[in-house]
Amino acid sequence: LSLAQQVKIKGRVVDNSNNEPLEYVTVYLNSTTFGAVTNQSGEFNISAPPGEYEIVVSYLGYTPIIHQVKAEGELPPFLFKLSASEELLNEVKVEAKRDISWYQNLKVFKDSFLGTSKNAQRCKLLNPEVLIIDFDPATGVLKVKARDLLKIENPELGYRINYLLADYKYSMFEHYLAYSGYPNFEEMQAGRAKMKKYERKRLKAYNGSVMHFVRSLRAQKLEEEGFVLRRLVRKPNPNRPGEEEIRRAREIIQAKGSDFILKEDDPLAI
Repeated sequence: LSLAQQVKIKGRVVDNSNNEPLEYVTVYLNSTTFGAVTNQSGEFNISAPPGEYEIVVSYLGYTPIIHQVKAEGELPPFLFKLSASEELLNEVKVEAKRDISWYQNLKVFKDSFLGTSKNAQRCKLLNPEVLIIDFDPATGVLKVKARDLLKIENPELGYRINYLLADYKYSMFEHYLAYSGYPNFEEMQAGRAKMKKYERKRLKAYNGSVMHFVRSLRAQKLEEEGFVLRRLVRKPNPNRPGEEEIRRAREIIQAKGSDFILKEDDPLAI
């Protein structure tokens, strides 16, 4: 899009307690490459195509702000007031020392959060020190928070990523993982040949992904995009023995011991 078609999203960020401007606050549009950092006056200025966005305002030691905006026409300047996060400050004070278990839990977090594919294995979490890791051995639940934006580098796809981690919970016993957050992407600078290589790898990573499927489903273009959607219908097996018969058969097999070999003509095999 030409500059004439871009929408200006601008404003200031101040401390809620004294209205003093905050410098170096990260302000970006969720899941895009559009963002800025505030200057000495707390001002920011972002240019983006028209559309609906979530503005993410994040600063170390403060509670982040997520603000919905419909970017069209000439927008009035925004004023964001950040409040100090007492919760994170208290958690920092009681955070345990980084022993071997901390690093083990860090590996579990990275494998589940970044993934284990070839692309994921090359990703680097540049600032793991901002993580607050809490693992409960009794329940097998790992919870992770972050004091600041996670800085992630993906050299395979040519992106640097700022990620505001909103929530992370992994149950090792139930094999349940849930996390949410707000990413912003910055393209790595490279020569023309390498940029084309990045584009090919990004397209390869996108095709067949969950995002690709969801977008195709919303647009009702599953077949056009190469997806085949089938309905799985479960039907009861009329020849399946009843639960009581299965229970008796198990008891007979257990009584015969571990050396028992079930032959094809044995009634238990029918």
